[in-house]
Amino acid sequence: MKTSSRKAKGHTLEKLIRDKLIDLFYLSEEDIRIPISGEHGADLKLSKKAELVFPFKVEAKSYAKFAIYTYYDQANNHKGEHLEPLVVIKANRRRPLVCIDLDYFLGLL
Repeated sequence: MKTSSRKAKGHTLEKLIRDKLIDLFYLSEEDIRIPISGEHGADLKLSKKAELVFPFKVEAKSYAKFAIYTYYDQANNHKGEHLEPLVVIKANRRRPLVCIDLDYFLGLL
């Protein structure tokens, strides 16, 4: 995949996340901006107002395939149709991480 295509894919994901956060918290594009190419730091730049309602540093990755989706599908196939799938992963000497659906996560906020 070309570098420009990879960057476009990532930019599309950043815009999706930004737009969902703007709608959820009644913010503006000035409160959550997407960094320009080559700018260091998080993939979403938050204003002080945005940090108050969304205290997270976002790193967005968009690839054709992630192994974690296999685990997410496995969790989703368990009994309990009214329950939300959740995957906990842990590498050696690292803290456990949780993976849940983006819209479900935003609903929790």
